[in-house]
Amino acid sequence: MKSGFYVFILIVLFLFGFSFADTPLIRTTVADSSDVSFIVATPLSWETVENDNLRYIRFTDSPLTDSVGYPELPMITCLIAVPDSVSPSLEYSFGMEHEQSALPVYPAPARILVSENCTAFIADSFAMDSTAYASASFWPAERGAPYR
Repeated sequence: MKSGFYVFILIVLFLFGFSFADTPLIRTTVADSSDVSFIVATPLSWETVENDNLRYIRFTDSPLTDSVGYPELPMITCLIAVPDSVSPSLEYSFGMEHEQSALPVYPAPARILVSENCTAFIADSFAMDSTAYASASFWPAERGAPYR
């Protein structure tokens, strides 16, 4: 039987780190011929950074969204083997949510080519989409998605 792999990505939008020292990041609760269910713990870490005298939360130790100028949010990915004859669907819910609202989230930086002393390298450049930060809409609109 040939298998394909799907990556399920959940964007973590509630920005508070919980202590799950004895809990694995992803714990499977059901795995049978019709269903795979798992619980994802999100122990997040961040640092406070400053740009133009404004302070931001910048997440560390996690893959991040990369839409330039939009909030740089942590992502959780999970690879699941799925037979070719199956069309997977994704259902999710969030529990133990806590919203951190003291500081804004750092925007995903633009990548620019910099040349100093005959050495070229890629550097992060602060880029904030003011429309995205002023909007009352939830971003990203889709909080979880399967990708083949």
